[in-house]
Amino acid sequence: MMNILKQIILFLICVTLLAEDLNTYLGATLDMVKEGRYIEANLRYKWFHDHALEHNPSMAGVRLSFALGYWKQLGDVYPPALEAMQQVRDEKTSRIREGEGDFRLFHDVYALNRTLEEDQKTLDLFYVLDQKQIGLAKQCWDIVETEIIKRKDKSLIIKYAGEPRQAFQENVTQYEMNLELAKTNPNIGTGFLDFSRTHFIEETQMIIELALLLDDYNAAEEIRTSAYAVVNDPSLANPLLKE
Repeated sequence: MMNILKQIILFLICVTLLAEDLNTYLGATLDMVKEGRYIEANLRYKWFHDHALEHNPSMAGVRLSFALGYWKQLGDVYPPALEAMQQVRDEKTSRIREGEGDFRLFHDVYALNRTLEEDQKTLDLFYVLDQKQIGLAKQCWDIVETEIIKRKDKSLIIKYAGEPRQAFQENVTQYEMNLELAKTNPNIGTGFLDFSRTHFIEETQMIIELALLLDDYNAAEEIRTSAYAVVNDPSLANPLLKE
């Protein structure tokens, strides 16, 4: 017990004096896991989740992707880390249910549930927002839209989804911005372009499905045709069939 307490004290001192780059911080934490220093690593992952943005707001994406993934990997071999993640998720979920939430908090819950492979809990929470906090539900719709469309929940789609043509135009604009960014920045590799292309196609397919669920076949076919002109991909080549 004394050794554990000593490790915790040393960790807190380390955080207080923290001056290292946060990517280096994550790398050092990964090394701790390899060395079997699970207690320290768990504390560091939780600190990163709770405080990284206070030190560097640009870590927002890493915080909800790689960092959570590393924490979950630790949880797979060290159950207290998994319990810590679940506790953080449950606390944030409770705050939202009690009316204290905002978009950022819902996004945290979504990312935690995704990492824990418990996406249904995110949908359950959104259904609560739909009943009790419609304003917040509207803000959070983009986070759950893809899953709701997959489930063909037409009532929610009609209530929250935007106009398919407008959504597609926003998708085109984003893709063109990514192409321009790659053109003007030689440090961006082909991986970014491949990702942008794949994202454009997947987003377009989701928007087409949205249009079909809204019984707007003309919009769906128009979007498919326009998308094929932007990205010559076989998945967008064939005209849609009316059901």
